[in-house]
Amino acid sequence: MLKAGFNGGNGTGFTPLPYSASGEIFKLATFSSVDLPGRWIYRVDEQIIAGGCSNASAGFLTIAPDKGSMLGGISVNISGPCLPPSSTVHVLFDELLVLCKQLNIHRAQCVLPRFHRVGHVTVKVSYDGGRHFPYTGSFYFVPPDRAIPGVILRKDVLNYQVNAFDSPAPDLLTITWSPYNLTSDTQAKVTVDLLGYWEDAEVQRFERVGIVAQNILNTGTLKLKPKELHRPRDISLADKWKDFEFGVVRVALTDKPDIGVLYSTITSLSWYFLSDWELNYGADWALKRCLQWYKKDGRWRNFWMDLEPCPCTLDQAIFDIGRFMPYLECDMNGDGGCYYHRGASHCVMSTQATWTGAQTVCCYDVDGWLMHSDDYEDLDVLSYYSPGIPYRAHTFGSYPFRMPPYVPSLSNWFHDLAPYHMCCRFADQCSFLFWRRQTRSCQDYTPPTSGPFATAMTTNAVGLAMSTFCPVYGVSMKMSTQRFDAAMLQRACTSRATGHAAGKIRRSWLVALDSTLTVGCAPMVHGHQFAAVRVVLLVQPWRFVVLGVAYGSTHFITFDGAKYRFNGKGYYVLTMSTNPQHRLMVQIRLEQPFKTQWNTYPNSTVITGVVARENNSDIVQIISRKDFRRWRYKTDVTVRGQSRFFDTFDMKVQQYRGVNLWNPARNLDQSEIHVQFSSGAGIKVQENNGLLDVTVVLPRSFNESKADDIQENGRSTVYRTYGLLGVFNGMVYDEFLPPHREGSVLANSRVVYTNPDAYALYKEFGEKWKVDGSDPFIGPVLFEDFLKPLNNPLLFSRTDYLPCFDDLEIRGKSAAIVKESDVRRTCGTSIPCRQVYISTGQQAWALNTKEVEDRFEAMKERGNKQCQNIRLSCGPLWKAVGSIKTPQGNNYLEGVTVDFSCRPEYFMHGTSSRTCVNGTWTPGWPVWCRHNRHLHNYFSVKTEENALKITTGVLITMLLLALLVATFYYSYQANVKPKRIKVTSVLSSLPPGSRGNKTVPLTDSVRTAAKCKGFSPVRSIAPIRWPYNAKSAAQIITEPEQRKLHVRSAEKCKILKETKA
Repeated sequence: MLKAGFNGGNGTGFTPLPYSASGEIFKLATFSSVDLPGRWIYRVDEQIIAGGCSNASAGFLTIAPDKGSMLGGISVNISGPCLPPSSTVHVLFDELLVLCKQLNIHRAQCVLPRFHRVGHVTVKVSYDGGRHFPYTGSFYFVPPDRAIPGVILRKDVLNYQVNAFDSPAPDLLTITWSPYNLTSDTQAKVTVDLLGYWEDAEVQRFERVGIVAQNILNTGTLKLKPKELHRPRDISLADKWKDFEFGVVRVALTDKPDIGVLYSTITSLSWYFLSDWELNYGADWALKRCLQWYKKDGRWRNFWMDLEPCPCTLDQAIFDIGRFMPYLECDMNGDGGCYYHRGASHCVMSTQATWTGAQTVCCYDVDGWLMHSDDYEDLDVLSYYSPGIPYRAHTFGSYPFRMPPYVPSLSNWFHDLAPYHMCCRFADQCSFLFWRRQTRSCQDYTPPTSGPFATAMTTNAVGLAMSTFCPVYGVSMKMSTQRFDAAMLQRACTSRATGHAAGKIRRSWLVALDSTLTVGCAPMVHGHQFAAVRVVLLVQPWRFVVLGVAYGSTHFITFDGAKYRFNGKGYYVLTMSTNPQHRLMVQIRLEQPFKTQWNTYPNSTVITGVVARENNSDIVQIISRKDFRRWRYKTDVTVRGQSRFFDTFDMKVQQYRGVNLWNPARNLDQSEIHVQFSSGAGIKVQENNGLLDVTVVLPRSFNESKADDIQENGRSTVYRTYGLLGVFNGMVYDEFLPPHREGSVLANSRVVYTNPDAYALYKEFGEKWKVDGSDPFIGPVLFEDFLKPLNNPLLFSRTDYLPCFDDLEIRGKSAAIVKESDVRRTCGTSIPCRQVYISTGQQAWALNTKEVEDRFEAMKERGNKQCQNIRLSCGPLWKAVGSIKTPQGNNYLEGVTVDFSCRPEYFMHGTSSRTCVNGTWTPGWPVWCRHNRHLHNYFSVKTEENALKITTGVLITMLLLALLVATFYYSYQANVKPKRIKVTSVLSSLPPGSRGNKTVPLTDSVRTAAKCKGFSPVRSIAPIRWPYNAKSAAQIITEPEQRKLHVRSAEKCKILKETKA
């Protein structure tokens, strides 16, 4: 079948023409993309763009430019279908319908609508009034803070601290723009105005808030003096100073608003509203507006506990590629200005927003220690210490985007950056900001690692002991098979483990350091007295992150630390998850490299492609470019089947459905791409001489789930992470687990590079994970058919390939090229490096393999050191104003002793030294320093302070004595002093002459009367006074006391009756 096309202009690549390889190639001479039959026009570059138009019933659009700010306003040209004369053209940007202007038969022009979300959107065009949309394309919306501005806000290089747009009182400001981006008419008039943003919990407003200049010539430059700025009288703009603090500068044609506009970056509008704020608030306008924000922000939901914890050190932050990425404003590999984070050497931010839309920002000093907001002082922030603080609104925004506080960039400015300007820069009161935005500490952070770095020990199945292990890493080990009495095993499982009877499998997790170790007991009883038992100890921390590495030379390090080599050819599953919450699929392409110097194809393969998807996210594909095509870009990156590039600032970070991609700021050749999914899984792909090195980082949610429902047959349904990177469960013995099988291929092997295990690993494990569409469990190949160039397609499709499993020795023709001395000098003792060098003859590939291996071993060594020291974090201790806190960097990790002192003009109160032990600070009082404003009265003030301390001590002592006296008196009243008992019946029996306010002695007859009435005996000295309330007297004697009374003598009762008579 005939095929027609052309290359990229440099002898590389291939772009097919229409009707190519379809059996209709003869139509090329009949049809055309322009008016002349047989002529087809293309713009030839890295990205081939077709010119002209098409008469087909459906097709693809060409949009130029294909990216722009989400604020809209710019003009875009759309071509693709041949437009009938006088047709009505509608363009649908996602769900926003825009009426466009037809320029000619080939092209229509549209003004980009305001689109309060970012990322890739689908564009459709209709030329029949909006009834049908047969042509489709795509457009990428960029956040305003990353979009290339059309209006430049200049700073005065000679006086940049005053004459700048972030200064509240500049003398002179300069605005520039490219006049031909608006119109070619040199006499056109433009209007320069301001647009501000405001939001509350339900609505958001982006509207005009001020006018800078009207009806001025489109010269491209405007200089203004804000203090002398004349404002037009517009009632609708009179009260904008109350709500708006930031916005953008807009330049638009005065008489042609439908042509398009130009926007600046987001900036503070304090220079414009300064006169209004001073008039209504007074000289301390900044502090009052800061307090307004402070009170308003306190009514919003507290989002701090929902944030991702900060990495404790800079090394951890750089290595955590799944959850964090560089903060673009403070990046040691890019923009190192750190405008909002003075004193930081590097900052990172959480890639994914929390469910409330919040974001973590963590900054590190020159030594790599985390900077905390508790260490700040107001005077230090703007000069040399401004730590990372969390943001209520994520910089990139989050779903559902168009409602507060999820609007990209604008919500972040409203809630976080504008308060920084108002409180810190204008009011010099950063304390209000940091009280609401405290740095997210690293107390519960877990860094990524690979393999069982820590160890555990056991005694036997009955008595279990475990050594101290690092809380960051997972540890697994297997005991040898032993024979135990069934009753003994029953006691072991019941008392030491989970309490389940013998004969059932129980797998559990150790969730904390002080938790009871759970043992899975699996005896095979079946009526026998003894049972063969395998006891597996699984020690897991509460939460941890692991990584797996795939070298470009097909060497692998699994999630649990096993190392092996697999030289398969084709498409394979690197890792996949069966969890329905995050069904991850990562596939790699292994192919034979080009011929060696001894003119044979090596019996080994290399990694040349990676493709990944999670749930219904967009498919990301990364292919290494072949020789003679790597002069500009090292890789081809495609998303949704379209090529994506990362060589401009606005496209360094790209957001798609369920996945984010970013490229280091100074990496312009696309040799390093980071892929981050919404679950926290991350993939780092690095190109080196045509090979791809792949690092996969997975969070704890990808670990093999705990089996809660145990079936009678001893099995349960669990979600696993499979593939060439092993089973992510912390157990090394089942790393080489093929699909549809429970047992591992090589249960006792942790390092497999050569025979005798290499062949079994190839046949029984590696080849089982091949992706060819035949296994529904694995699924189809994710690689795009038309975007996967191969070194040799015929060689790739051959089925008689068998790799070499023993290539540690130089044999055959390779001995003429490869020398043993060169191999030893290049590789040293590295077996993977030696294998690559001998099998391919490529020294560069061998060096890259050794470099990746050394980098991994260095990371492992750092992890072992951290494990041995158990670097827990106690969090920061608050640094009060006037205090000196040492050490300045590492003052929050395990084993650190923090010392406090005060400056000479301060007096210190509190505990001067605290130590971090087991994640908790030793007991003590917070330190605060009292300021002495009169240095000449230092000793008098100190004397007064001592006198106050003495007086306070005396008062406390007297209070304690009074308390003791009161306690003694109460005890005496309750237990020692005789009780007075008033008896109604006794009083009524007394002689009439004894009534009144006279004392009546209690005789034996009266005492007996009390007993006859059910009252306790009383002493004769107790007086009874008249008049007497009988009702209250009856209430004195309680029912328990009445039960204790008894009548001793009936005669005494009789005498009492006679006396009464």
